Amino acid sequence: MTGTLGQDALDAMGICVECGHVLPAHLATCSQRDTSQSSGSASSWQGQGNSKDGKWKGKGDGKGKAPQGKGGSPKGKTPWMQGKRQGWYNREGEWVGLSGRVRVVVYNTEMVDPVELPASILDFVDSRWESRIGWAPQNGSFQAWVTALRVTEGEDAARTWLEDVRDNGAVEYPNNTSIVQAAANGEIEVGFVNHYYLHRFLAEEGGGFGARNHYTAAGDVGTLVNVAGAGILASSSNSGIAERLLEFLLGEEALRPGRTRRGCGVHRRRRSPCTFA
Repeated sequence: MTGTLGQDALDAMGICVECGHVLPAHLATCSQRDTSQSSGSASSWQGQGNSKDGKWKGKGDGKGKAPQGKGGSPKGKTPWMQGKRQGWYNREGEWVGLSGRVRVVVYNTEMVDPVELPASILDFVDSRWESRIGWAPQNGSFQAWVTALRVTEGEDAARTWLEDVRDNGAVEYPNNTSIVQAAANGEIEVGFVNHYYLHRFLAEEGGGFGARNHYTAAGDVGTLVNVAGAGILASSSNSGIAERLLEFLLGEEALRPGRTRRGCGVHRRRRSPCTFA
């Protein structure tokens, strides 16, 4: 977390942006300020006396469970977390969702009729998609999605699907951006990506950009919402500061459009976590 969002988060926690010390609410400057130190970092989620007070995961953990760290296990069902259970959270109440990104199928608008696109990501193993697909198997977001595939369909089915897509001539790319560009250029007809990459291109190049997103059917793992979550560690000696940070990150100011680089806020007052445009 960088830029004005990071500074606003520090302000919300009452932490000096220069040295990281906790500020009493009535003080405008820090009496312990030492300009020889680097500025405090909101992303470290750190207070005095403990190496780490909370954990913010940018995407779902690759093991399909709540993240564990050197700072200890998530704090769990605290009164604060119980009050946030209206939104996105894990069943144990160990973390709450801050933003989300959706897995989609990007397609070339001239080469593909969206009506012909499968309702399930699992159907792209069909021979009619041979050498028409782009994917990024080494990319972290794809690998996180594979975890969901393993959990929902089982280890054997997930392995079979991956092997079948590979054997169907899927073209490998390094990341989501290159897949969206390749789809627009006609190098491939469809590709597996996160939803927001297309919108970056549309913002820069306009509505004439030659690709659009396809969302598979409701409940299909192909339209997984990957939630970025945060929680307070049980070992924290500064849980009050961590709670203030979470309160800020779940507030309207932090979640308003344009404040985050990727994904979208999942706690806005709307039925869907994202605008599926």
